[in-house]
Amino acid sequence: NLSSNQKEPNQLLFYKVVNGTKFVITNYKTRVHGKENGGAVYRMEDIGGLDQIVEELVSVLNVSLGVSPSIQGMKKSNGILIHGVNGTGKTSLIQSLASHMKVTRAEIHVADLFSKFYGEAESRLKSSFDFALDHAPSLLLLDNLDVLCSGKNRSDQERRLISCLVSQIDRMHELQACVVLLAVTTSLDSVDIQLRTPGRLDQEIELPVPSREQRAAILNCLLSRVPHRLSPEQIQGVAFVTHGFVGADLAALISSAATAALLASKHGTETHRESAATRLPAEQGTNESTRLSYEQVTSALDQVKPSAMRQVLVEVPNVKWTDIGGQDEVKLKLRQSVEWPLKHPEAFQRLGIAPPRGILLFGPPGCSKTMIAKALATESKLNFISVKGPELFRKYVGESERSVRDVFKRARQVSPSVIFFDELDALAGERGDGGGGGG
Repeated sequence: NLSSNQKEPNQLLFYKVVNGTKFVITNYKTRVHGKENGGAVYRMEDIGGLDQIVEELVSVLNVSLGVSPSIQGMKKSNGILIHGVNGTGKTSLIQSLASHMKVTRAEIHVADLFSKFYGEAESRLKSSFDFALDHAPSLLLLDNLDVLCSGKNRSDQERRLISCLVSQIDRMHELQACVVLLAVTTSLDSVDIQLRTPGRLDQEIELPVPSREQRAAILNCLLSRVPHRLSPEQIQGVAFVTHGFVGADLAALISSAATAALLASKHGTETHRESAATRLPAEQGTNESTRLSYEQVTSALDQVKPSAMRQVLVEVPNVKWTDIGGQDEVKLKLRQSVEWPLKHPEAFQRLGIAPPRGILLFGPPGCSKTMIAKALATESKLNFISVKGPELFRKYVGESERSVRDVFKRARQVSPSVIFFDELDALAGERGDGGGGGG
């Protein structure tokens, strides 16, 4: 317990370590094995809208890494599989967790595992596990697991890598090591079933498309980094109209709006020509013209759309109720069925009214059925997915059913949304009317 003032210059001191010796580590640094993350700094406070999932993961990691006591006789969980669509923050989440837990971490990049030399890929994978086991407690981060499990037509090297991965996870589980594998995938169905058995990646956690409240939390995190003039009510308004947006989409929205703010400032005065890098941080001084406004954010919605909507057939309508003459009773019923549950959810919940899930518009050709559906999507500001019945038919058994499931799956990801089935009679006609629509 000697201070530097009690030591003579150039004096060499020896200390004897006994049972009562205490070590105080003042400059603690974690070791990272694998490719660096490009200098990006991940912090838990930058993860918005995932409080419940983060709390659950931290609790599991505390037990598995030996920070918190576990129930006697209960084996630790050595594998966690995090899945969700692109842009929900899976990679940011595991990187932030690794920084938060303050343990050694090893990063496995699937693309770097593959090699033209036989056995080298498995050797690289094993070395990452060896490093994690030698420096326990530690975390193993495996991003893009679905790249390794690329369907049924796998190469011989991919099959060997999966077999090696399974054996290494089993080794961790048998040793009951304080090591946890955090794996990430965009498609749960693509992960080999061997990896999803108990004792391997037995904890599966989904990052869903954020709800309205979660979008507001994400927007607050994003806007805390830029100067803005948005009130809490306006942030809630942006969260309300960004149906189906994931974290990456919201980041792109704020970035697009910030670019518009800088361009507006540049055109407005010649005295503010600084680059975006020096103008955007919130701690920098800025004038009112470069502060992000609500109007700039809402205008950016014309350029930024939910990423999940790019994978479906989308028809962007520009039809309003005023474009349709008459049909007042039909318009009112549609607004009561679609718009009111979104605008007044508390009233529906209080009265115990469940909003309808499906509406059938019928009538002779030319009576504005399609136009009414487009006006509904425009006025309610919902994501609109247009599907023609005949387009879902496929010549292979089971493909038509899969097409229908995919449409509804995508609609759930960007909910609230409207699926408009045009020419439904071609898809769901009566049995005996010609065939395949009966399924």
